[in-house]
Amino acid sequence: MLFPPERTSGGVRLYTPEHVEVLRRIVDARDVLGFSLQEISDYVSIAKKLDEHRAMYRSTEDSALKLQQLREVHEITGKQLEMIDQKFAKMLKLRKEIEQLHQRVSEIIEPQ
Repeated sequence: MLFPPERTSGGVRLYTPEHVEVLRRIVDARDVLGFSLQEISDYVSIAKKLDEHRAMYRSTEDSALKLQQLREVHEITGKQLEMIDQKFAKMLKLRKEIEQLHQRVSEIIEPQ
């Protein structure tokens, strides 16, 4: 997931912008999406593949290779969307259950 940073001769870690970006993705996956550790690992792995494809796409002028890269990016982003959609569906289900409970309690507290 996260590659180790280089260190100075005094042992201080030297974080690169890439390290910071991976950490940002991890925090977003955990805090925003509520992903488990395994889901975070999968999500970051997919994001890393996406970055690799972007770099390859930008580095070539071959239109056939660019089209292949775009197809692979399309597949990768589809996988990310599936992961997010699955989490979102679970969140909506939980919200609906809590909303129904809230409504029932409200009706008991304040009968019509």
